[in-house]
Amino acid sequence: MIVFIDSSVLGLLSSPNEKLEVQQCQEWLYSLLSKGVYVISSDLCDYEVRRSLILNSIRGTSNQSINNLNNLDNLIDFLPITKSVMQQAAQLWAISRFQGMPTANPKNIDVDVIRVC
Repeated sequence: MIVFIDSSVLGLLSSPNEKLEVQQCQEWLYSLLSKGVYVISSDLCDYEVRRSLILNSIRGTSNQSINNLNNLDNLIDFLPITKSVMQQAAQLWAISRFQGMPTANPKNIDVDVIRVC
């Protein structure tokens, strides 16, 4: 079994916060890993979480979240940005939108700000 973690879950897993939601998310991840589940995310999800964490760091909050995100490399694999991955992501995005399960507000600027220069 493969479980793909999106940016919202990565954000929870990166949080140094002691909130119940964060603890439950961390327990869920460790439960999956203990069962031999292959847990993955993507470089794009890392980007979406990391940019917010860097902004928070610039504003003077702790770098612990960035350290936690970096440490996730030891637990899960991050898929590189490739044309194939992007095509699959586009397919999943369209299906979820069609099924009435949008992942974000249609006006959000996420990975569409990345372009080849």
